[in-house]
Amino acid sequence: MWIHGGGWSRGRKEQHPPINLMAHGYAIVSIEYRLSEEAPFPAQIEDCKAAVRWLRANAARFRIDGERIAVFGASAGGHLAALLGTTGGIADFEGFALGNAGYFSRAKAVVDFYGPADLRHLDSQQAPCAPPRAPTRWLTTWR
Repeated sequence: MWIHGGGWSRGRKEQHPPINLMAHGYAIVSIEYRLSEEAPFPAQIEDCKAAVRWLRANAARFRIDGERIAVFGASAGGHLAALLGTTGGIADFEGFALGNAGYFSRAKAVVDFYGPADLRHLDSQQAPCAPPRAPTRWLTTWR
């Protein structure tokens, strides 16, 4: 399952999904999540976990192995993938109201491509040549 980047405030599921892995026998799913201007954190991780549960609930329909779901993403998507891998069993991040509460949201594997790990230092770690970033409003609204 691919999670797009975009600073949690922009991006779409069509943004750079690694479809080349299909040639090696992998099924690739690219998901959307609510962006930070639409919904504050933890909505983004809740959406990602709901997507994993949806995949498991529909595994037979799409002929995929619901027990072998790997999650990967780049930048903000990498951060969400890492969160997915580290918040298993924490009900506050599940978003069960989004559906398929009878399925678990843990991934078999997680790959974080350059996702931020310490959000307290996000601005100081941005490359000088990077375009200005929208403020991470959700970071300060959730405690």
